[in-house]
Amino acid sequence: AGDVLGVADTLAFEARCEREWWPRLREDAARWAGVVPGSPDAALLRLVEHPERTPPTLTATWPAHLHIDVLPEAQGHGHGRRLVEHLLDALRAQGVPGVMLGVDPENHRARAFYRHLGFTPVPPVPAGSPEAHDDPDAAAGHLLGLRLT
Repeated sequence: AGDVLGVADTLAFEARCEREWWPRLREDAARWAGVVPGSPDAALLRLVEHPERTPPTLTATWPAHLHIDVLPEAQGHGHGRRLVEHLLDALRAQGVPGVMLGVDPENHRARAFYRHLGFTPVPPVPAGSPEAHDDPDAAAGHLLGLRLT
């Protein structure tokens, strides 16, 4: 019905991806020569070539991040809350001080869900800063965070 994924150290995760995962995807991306500009595949290819980087100013407070998906028919029954709470308990057990996630500002139901769990808006990184370029969600204020300690 759904899943939750998370990492305790976002910067270490991104560094590992750069060493172990992105190079292989970039090799495969060379075969995408016929991708239509402006298509969803073209957007994915841009992310492979230039993955987003989480600003260190954010990970100082919220070093962990999470992502959750719950099928629509399973939403509203407490499954998502239990998944997130399980992950939060595991992060707390590791001594992680905070966790963040990105959420579309137009997804009012999701924002209410996270607010109910204690998440609050993460201040956006200053526009025009290098960090804003590295993570558009951080620049746009689309991140929510939760202090765990």
